[in-house]
Amino acid sequence: MKAFITIITSLLFVTNCYSQITTITAKEKDESTVEVQKYDSLESLNSKNVLLHEGQTLFLQGGKYAKENNYYQIFFTKIIPKGSFDNDPYVYKPIAGKGKEIVSNYSELVGKYYKVLSIEVDKTNPYRDSYWLQLVGDDETPFYFYMQSETAGFITLGYYEKMKQIFVGKEFYAISSMEKRPKVDSKETIKPPHKTKFKCIDIAVNIGESEPPFAVLENAQYGKIKGQIIEGQRLHMFVSISAYNAYIKKYGTKFGSSVAEGTIEIGMNKKMVKDAWGLPDHINTTTGSYGTHEQWVYGNSYIYFKNGIVTSKQD
Repeated sequence: MKAFITIITSLLFVTNCYSQITTITAKEKDESTVEVQKYDSLESLNSKNVLLHEGQTLFLQGGKYAKENNYYQIFFTKIIPKGSFDNDPYVYKPIAGKGKEIVSNYSELVGKYYKVLSIEVDKTNPYRDSYWLQLVGDDETPFYFYMQSETAGFITLGYYEKMKQIFVGKEFYAISSMEKRPKVDSKETIKPPHKTKFKCIDIAVNIGESEPPFAVLENAQYGKIKGQIIEGQRLHMFVSISAYNAYIKKYGTKFGSSVAEGTIEIGMNKKMVKDAWGLPDHINTTTGSYGTHEQWVYGNSYIYFKNGIVTSKQD
């Protein structure tokens, strides 16, 4: 229970400014409302993994549009029959909208935790995958979240916990690029020199902002900046110092540093390219008396091999 409360208090960032962390006091709950099954995914709630979320706990981060307009036809007190959205206003915590619209109050819902009691596939919608998630929060009154392609700003607590386990406490090098990094405590952006050391001190969420959880990276000179989490395993334009040193040991100084920094060099082998960029989207192979040539496709980038060695690249 104490660990769960600690997670809650470290998760929240204020809605209107970035200068401080909001802490909240979680009241004692019955253990059945906070226990969740083990979460093994490196992704937060999305349309592909939604069925894995029964029994999980979600945190509602919200978003800019909902903050300005409240929620419309997303939260219901019961599952709405096919074709009755426009004339059956069973909306959770409704407030009057314009005309006949009924919307759910943003401020009553956002910044709170909800357990997923059940998930039902909406078989009445032939155009897209849709789901009814039965949720329950502090008031112990179940209601339904109608999920289509959007998640309404929900974040899986199990995902957040995994990100803390993976990143917090580790040191990273900033990789030089043209991109500037946003600071956590202001709207300022900075571009630290190549291989500037940062330490991840937390994983955070901005309530009311439509951005995913991010790593809080700290440096004595540059302060706290945001680190974009990629596929739950790495930070965009950062490399962990331990991984950097491991690649140097594995491939030598020249190619090891390039692999760690995600750059492709002539003379690399396939293993180096996979470590630097991951698996390609497609591989096109031609074989003849002149040897084996391969084209590895990464989006709009192409890497060319001859007999397993990089000969050229094209962006």
